[in-house]
Amino acid sequence: MKASLSTKSGGKRGRRQHKRDRLDPKNYLLSTIQAIGEHERVEEELRRSEAYLAQAQRLSRTGSWALNVSTGELFWSQEHFRIVGLDPETAKPVYPTSLQVIHPEDHSFVHEKLETAIRERTDFEVDCRIVRPDGTIRHIHSLANPVLNQSGELIEYVGTIVDVTERKQAEALLRQANARSEMILDSIPDQFFALDKNWRFTYFNKHAAEQMQILGKDPLRLIGKVLWEEFSEVPNEKAMLRVMSERVAITDQFYYAPLGEWVENHMYPGEDGGLVTFQKYITDRRRTEEKLHQTQAELAHVTRVSTMGELAASIAHEINQPLGAIVNNSNVCLQLVGTAGSEERKREALLDIVNDANRASAIIARIRALTKRSAPETTPLSLKDIVADVLHLAQRELIENRISVKTKLDNDLPLISGDRVQLQQVLLNLVMNAIDAMSAANGNQRFLTVRAEHDELEGEPVVLISVQDSGTGLRPEDIDQLFEPFYSTKPDGMGMGLRIARSIVEGYGGRLWAKRVTGPGATFCCALPIEKISRGDTVESKAKVD
Repeated sequence: MKASLSTKSGGKRGRRQHKRDRLDPKNYLLSTIQAIGEHERVEEELRRSEAYLAQAQRLSRTGSWALNVSTGELFWSQEHFRIVGLDPETAKPVYPTSLQVIHPEDHSFVHEKLETAIRERTDFEVDCRIVRPDGTIRHIHSLANPVLNQSGELIEYVGTIVDVTERKQAEALLRQANARSEMILDSIPDQFFALDKNWRFTYFNKHAAEQMQILGKDPLRLIGKVLWEEFSEVPNEKAMLRVMSERVAITDQFYYAPLGEWVENHMYPGEDGGLVTFQKYITDRRRTEEKLHQTQAELAHVTRVSTMGELAASIAHEINQPLGAIVNNSNVCLQLVGTAGSEERKREALLDIVNDANRASAIIARIRALTKRSAPETTPLSLKDIVADVLHLAQRELIENRISVKTKLDNDLPLISGDRVQLQQVLLNLVMNAIDAMSAANGNQRFLTVRAEHDELEGEPVVLISVQDSGTGLRPEDIDQLFEPFYSTKPDGMGMGLRIARSIVEGYGGRLWAKRVTGPGATFCCALPIEKISRGDTVESKAKVD
């Protein structure tokens, strides 16, 4: 009991002592100073936090706001005031009058959306325009969440406001640029489509979209789809892979059976790592080219026949030689009939008859081949044989015009791939022109030199054939016009021989040109690729135009 009283007594004394300490001026002053310091520290941290928040809002152009739904009182941050262009010292925002800053055309929409959010206690989000006091219009994006108390009652909305004017303007410019690009791409007659680096379709212009519909595809559904998954067979797959991997532009042609059209593709690497293609139908052009080739073949035939007319005397001489030998040997056989011991002589005479008949037949066959109308037939050819055939055909003309012939042909010339008649026509045209040039020239020195040797054309191996004469030569103005249609340096020339010859050579991927030389005469050069480049061959299929 005493102990209990003692404790009580001690407790009272302790409280009295504590009261005396509090009333002590020194202790009271110290406690007050400490409290003031703590309060100032808290206020300093709060001001610092507010400064950081204000700086962050200025940098991000994001204001904050809060709406007390019961009183309509609004809190706007400094950045919010800046965005709407109002002075925080004079403007006192209150809902709903504060919605006057909203553009008149957006006002009712924003007000209705906010009222719906308050009524349903849901999030609020809106894009709208505001009108500042100076009349400038800004685009804003506002987002807010409802704040509920423990009873589930709505207290306020707390949200943000962001100035998105620059973004909206950039989006508008982008839309305009896209619209202009789309208008341009739709105005061209080509089918234009684009693929990204993962081979996914990213764009079709109007004509490409129509093409996809013809192929039974939905162009809208194709966007984002992989090419290989939608089209199992792509005729120009290798070319497309090259564009994508090597980043080079490639043009190809092929016949696309599903469309029943010849198509030409101009493919370019895209800036995003993919590729873009401009595609056009060229079926009509192919038909026109085919007709042009037929016309050219007919002209070539006329030219060959005309050349044969010029060589008539030489041809008659060539045929008369074996025919005369046949007659002589036949007479010998007749004289030996019934003569004893003449079997060996008769056998030799009969063998000569057979050989001369074959020789005459070969001459006629060459003439028929050169003058007949037939489609070109590509085979491996020896240039030495072609040179020999042509010089044999022109032999009479060379003899009559007292022209000496020199041939300088490399021993290791490779075979070339082409049509014998076409290449004979080219070389025969050059030789006959050289004969004409020398027959019109004065002097006794007339030389025709035919060379064939290895060379290069634009880095590719070729066989270079040159025909050089010692004739009248070429004028500077002739060089540029010699290969034009109907241009001739001969009074009675058709002006088509060299044109047709160049067309034939270029059809094999080669070149035919003329050059002036020092002294009398001129040289014509023909370069033919060692490996054939067929006319019209690309990555095309072999289907024919209907």
